[in-house]
Amino acid sequence: MDWLASIFAEKAQQAQLITVSLSVAVAICVVLLNQWFLSRRARKETLINKLEALYIAIGEYEETSQQYLRTCYSTSSEVSEDQVNKLSEQTQLALKKISLYLDLYFPDADFDMDKYRQVPLLTFLKYQQEHANRHSKLSDEKQEELTTEYSDAASKVLNHALEMKNMVMKLMESHKH
Repeated sequence: MDWLASIFAEKAQQAQLITVSLSVAVAICVVLLNQWFLSRRARKETLINKLEALYIAIGEYEETSQQYLRTCYSTSSEVSEDQVNKLSEQTQLALKKISLYLDLYFPDADFDMDKYRQVPLLTFLKYQQEHANRHSKLSDEKQEELTTEYSDAASKVLNHALEMKNMVMKLMESHKH
């Protein structure tokens, strides 16, 4: 301590010490603030990229669900169970992607995945129930019933996709620069 006091004994040297100390403190503050701003910007950019990926996953869900519904409610005997299973898996995969993005990056988003899993599940159960009848000639009444059920399921899927897209748009507004 005596060594430090002897070096900075003169007023000019003390002023120089204060100036250097302030410069170092300001430089450290600037570096810390810069890092803070950069990390915030990087986080926002990451979240925006994940929102874009989430939006694309919702589009995949919408597309595969519509194909799945068309296949399940098709009155054609050419529809195979393998096709239905493949489309069912693709639909479930798209829902898992959506759930993954929301759970990892947006845990505060109000999202009930079970609500969105119901339509594909009920469609699959209906397909299994009606599968035996697919090979026989369907009556006009039965074809009309299937068409009505398809329309209802398809509109639910479209509404679900719209709800999810609106949720993404709200998340985008809250996370944009």
